[in-house]
Amino acid sequence: MHLYLSKMIGYLLVFVGIFIVLGTAGADCDGKCMENAMTIGETLAYFSMGIGATALGALFIMKG
Repeated sequence: MHLYLSKMIGYLLVFVGIFIVLGTAGADCDGKCMENAMTIGETLAYFSMGIGATALGALFIMKG
């Protein structure tokens, strides 16, 4: 049961991480909404969180 739960948490982390990265990449509005755009620091922070969640999820899947 522990291995199954570990793999499921891993799959969830990969799923969420990929959507965070896609959401960060899709936040660009080609300069039409610069007053609402994310700063470069925010973009890098969200991108790093998404990559980190995906990597941690992959680790859980492989080791679980």
